[in-house]
Amino acid sequence: MPSQHHGTPVTNLVDMIGFGSSGAEAEDPVEEFAEQLRRTVDRLREIPIGRLTPLVGTVRESAQWFANQAVRLEAGVPQLMNGDGSDTAVAGARRLPDLPVAAVGDALAITGFDLLSAVRELRGNSTQPLGAAEVSVCRQGAARLRDLRQSL
Repeated sequence: MPSQHHGTPVTNLVDMIGFGSSGAEAEDPVEEFAEQLRRTVDRLREIPIGRLTPLVGTVRESAQWFANQAVRLEAGVPQLMNGDGSDTAVAGARRLPDLPVAAVGDALAITGFDLLSAVRELRGNSTQPLGAAEVSVCRQGAARLRDLRQSL
């Protein structure tokens, strides 16, 4: 389902990759994460900035966690990384910049897509099973997104 806000690079990115399935939650943890990401990003775009402002820290924390997990998977580091930016020992890990309230949804979309891409790259093709670490990160990511959306 295309986004209602066309024209921004992030919106076009979300439309282009076709996050997840539409309808009920997927059994595949990767597709479940993709669906939760799409639904949460769509919801963040719909709410007024005034309602988003008190939740900026929570959204930024999730975006940072997604960025850290993507870097971890790409680097082949087996354990999960913290979401506070303290994981800079892994090559490429970095703390996300503080962004304006209006941009935190885009940060979540971008870092979530990076994580989704890292997991899909590890999978190779849809018939190849995921490892326990990838399943865990997808399930934890989907749970974070569900909790975040419920708080909106």
